[in-house]
Amino acid sequence: MIELRPYQSSAIERIRGAVACGHRQILLVAPTGAGKTSIAAAMVDRVLERGRRALFVAHRKELIDQASARLDSIGVDHGVIMAGHRRHRPAEPMQVASVQTLVRREAPDADVVIIDEAHRAAAKSYRQILQNYPDAIVIGLTATPYRADGAPLGGVFSTLVEAVGVDQLVRDGWLVEPTIFAPTSPDLDGVRVDRGDYRTSDLDRVMSSGQVIGDIVDHWRRVVVRGRTAVFAVSVAHSLRLTEAFLGADIAAEHVDGKTPRAEREAILARLASGETQVLCNVGILTEGWDLPDLEAVVLARPTRSEGLYRQMVGRVLRPAARKQQAIVMDHAGATLSFGWPTAPQTFSLTASEGRGKRRAPPASIRQCPKCYAIAKPAPVCAWCGHHFAPRPVDVFEAAGELGKLDRDQLEAKPKKPPAPHLVASFGEIDMQREASGYKPGWALFRFKTRWGFFPSKAVIQAVRDR
Repeated sequence: MIELRPYQSSAIERIRGAVACGHRQILLVAPTGAGKTSIAAAMVDRVLERGRRALFVAHRKELIDQASARLDSIGVDHGVIMAGHRRHRPAEPMQVASVQTLVRREAPDADVVIIDEAHRAAAKSYRQILQNYPDAIVIGLTATPYRADGAPLGGVFSTLVEAVGVDQLVRDGWLVEPTIFAPTSPDLDGVRVDRGDYRTSDLDRVMSSGQVIGDIVDHWRRVVVRGRTAVFAVSVAHSLRLTEAFLGADIAAEHVDGKTPRAEREAILARLASGETQVLCNVGILTEGWDLPDLEAVVLARPTRSEGLYRQMVGRVLRPAARKQQAIVMDHAGATLSFGWPTAPQTFSLTASEGRGKRRAPPASIRQCPKCYAIAKPAPVCAWCGHHFAPRPVDVFEAAGELGKLDRDQLEAKPKKPPAPHLVASFGEIDMQREASGYKPGWALFRFKTRWGFFPSKAVIQAVRDR
């Protein structure tokens, strides 16, 4: 039996409610660290109790192993469909499958199909697999429900369930608030875009200069000082250069990429976990399906136009741990100033694609210290170095007209603007979930705020109450 957190149990009940309403393709959005694998395992347990069959699909060995280990922990027998894997048990009603292997083999029977990292589900291989399950309930799991190529996920899923906001996880202690530094911001003029993100060859040229690599190592020594660190590089060549630079500064560093042999990769990750290795430079390995709660820093050395990739990279350092003393983001990619604070509330949609336009100006909700380069929410004094910020200029408005008494009768006679329909629909859905779960009215107000970043207006609340 899995012991679930309250928001995890609520997410499962809301998925069941969506199924009861006729939805067969449901996308569950839960931030990195929210426990998506635990939610999936609990759903699988219920499916098997009813004598039905389930299939869990993932694209990486680490995700396959993670799901298999979680099922083992709750005593669920299962098989694994992956080339070279020893756990071949085709008769088991629960199967954990690799996308790459499953697309080439006969599909096992399944009443429920769970897709991990479901922002990838719009790809051809996933669609090919799902064609074999026209009558199954499909549940997608993701922390970032958008794709770098801008393709919305509404073509795969019919409804979206948000488990919990990352800001709520921080307030409840399930995640930690990071300290962010942005000492350098790369000059990306002339860097071309390919399939929604910056072209690797152009980025490699920009980020591999001796000055940029020197800044990365120098600022790591000045700010992080110690602590296990994951460095996200542009390419294999870039990652190797960074590794050599850290080693040259007498810092225990290693490199890993997609072609690193499996046994060697596991040994490298074990050395990072033990602290024998301080810095691990990687390309496309540590963004998904890898967790090390003791990780104390990430270095963003890979500029991106993808908000999903940005949040995946930062999410690696947000997990709490007993002996963890810091959670530092060294942003040499300019990503935080482009996408905003990583634990701020977000709004998700199945129809809107991820923004892929020009890099935005820094959001007003954050400011950067000119002395130590720390990025933080607005405050008069930098929490890291004590620098006093100069007061921000305030707009001066000229008065126009004479002061007059407000007539209450005229004010009340003025027609009121009706509340936005999408906000009424959203609060109505949340309030139904509240009633079904037996929660107090305040739960719906805070749930709405988690989703939209503000409380529902009186007009929105009254519109739902009048239904």
